[in-house]
Amino acid sequence: MDSNELREAAIGLQDILVARATGGTSSDRDYRELRDLFMGSTELHDLLPSFVRTSRSLDQFWSYIKREAGGYQDRREHIWGAFDPMLRHLEGTKDPVPPKPPALRPSAPVEQGSLRAFISYSTKDKVSAAAVKAALATVGIECFMAHDDLLVSEEWRERILEEIGTCDLFVPLLSQNFRESDWAPQEAGAISMRPEVPIVPLSLDGTVPFGFMARIQGARVPASGVDPDSILVPLARRHPRVAMPALISRVRTAGSFRSAEAAMRPLVPFFDILTPGEVRALVKASTDNGQVWDANLCSTEYLPELLKRRRADIPESERKPLEYQLEHRRWYLLAES
Repeated sequence: MDSNELREAAIGLQDILVARATGGTSSDRDYRELRDLFMGSTELHDLLPSFVRTSRSLDQFWSYIKREAGGYQDRREHIWGAFDPMLRHLEGTKDPVPPKPPALRPSAPVEQGSLRAFISYSTKDKVSAAAVKAALATVGIECFMAHDDLLVSEEWRERILEEIGTCDLFVPLLSQNFRESDWAPQEAGAISMRPEVPIVPLSLDGTVPFGFMARIQGARVPASGVDPDSILVPLARRHPRVAMPALISRVRTAGSFRSAEAAMRPLVPFFDILTPGEVRALVKASTDNGQVWDANLCSTEYLPELLKRRRADIPESERKPLEYQLEHRRWYLLAES
């Protein structure tokens, strides 16, 4: 192969891994063939990402990437960065000069990765399951749906058990179809072996939690569709460390004043139990998003209350920009221009 063909092969291998890491469709056969190609190259062997050299199959790669990076975007960036040296070599480019980091303020704490939920449902309720998955995606919760996310050639039973064994949240969609399913109740039984994992039952037709879930209060999904708050707020009360990353993520990505207030409001009752890292993450999310610090209720009630109650946990270098923006209703960086 010439350099252009090798480059296309490398990009193909990279795309296979990105798809596998983010719930898409990948061919294990194609992965093995491309891996063998580069493993056998004297020139490129050492430039091949180490996780490719040690992963003889996509299942082995999955075991690696789910531990290494939590969210889909983190996984993409991890893979792209690992392939960059080999691709630059094949393109004949030199190492780029790293850009000078902006001198805004000290680096903020690293936020936790997004949650990974397992949606358990009957195939007859697949449309409802897809709607729940889409709703949870809006608040940063990634969901595994067996019939959407399983590869045709994959050993589906092992993958389901693997997902149940690593998920952060279990969401059964209860219905008469669920009760009659061969597999859905067994998935509920399997998750009962992980008592640390929160279970949030959602009822599609009034079916109440049963069997291993009988002691858990369920919520009815209205005709208008699932409201993410119906999962996040009860989850935060019982398992705050699990829910806070998603709640803070909503603040960070709020696209309007109204959505910013709606995203901040559920967090107010939990201000006193946030960890110092969560406090700093919330402050950064609020400081960096003008829809948050300039929203009426956020600027006059929610954020002043956060600063008052958790002042000791916020370094001055991170507190000062937010306080300035709340007082002057303009970006902190404009103060130095």
